[in-house]
Parts: sequence; C-alpha cells; structure tokens
Amino acid sequence: MVQSEEIEDNEQESEDEVLPPSLVIVTEVYNAIQMVLHYEEQADSESNLKPDELQFLRKMYKQYRWVCEKSKKQTSITRFFIQTTKPV
Repeated sequence: MVQSEEIEDNEQESEDEVLPPSLVIVTEVYNAIQMVLHYEEQADSESNLKPDELQFLRKMYKQYRWVCEKSKKQTSITRFFIQTTKPV
C-alpha cells in the first residue's frame, strides 16, 4: 500500500515537470520578422502601426538578416584550434 502511494506520487511529480522551451535559431527569428514586416506593409493590415514602429521592424529585419548571413559563413578550422589551445 505504501509503495503504491510512493509510485503514484513519483508519477504525479514527473507529470508536473515542465520541459524548458526549445531554443530559437536565428533563421526562425529572421523569417518571423520578415513575415510580420510583409504583413504590416500590406494595404489591408489591421494593426495600424505607426511609422516609427514600422521603421523599428525594418531595422530589426536588417539586423537579423545580417546575423543570419553571418551565421552561414564558414570559418577556418584552424581558428578553432588556435582559440582552444592557448596556454594557461
């Protein structure tokens, strides 16, 4: 009887645990901002953003486009070894 209660308690605790949200990658952010910006620039947009708010979205779009392109560039493997083998 006591064992079954302990097992039930353990099962309830494991069900209550919430997994941390998965990490968002740069390309997902870039695509999301691109979609929002495209929606807001349409003539029938319902949000009625102010021009400075739309300008902020464009700035963020450009910034994440740069970060996304930077992440695509391949770097030399020797750079990794130089950074990791520095004497202490």
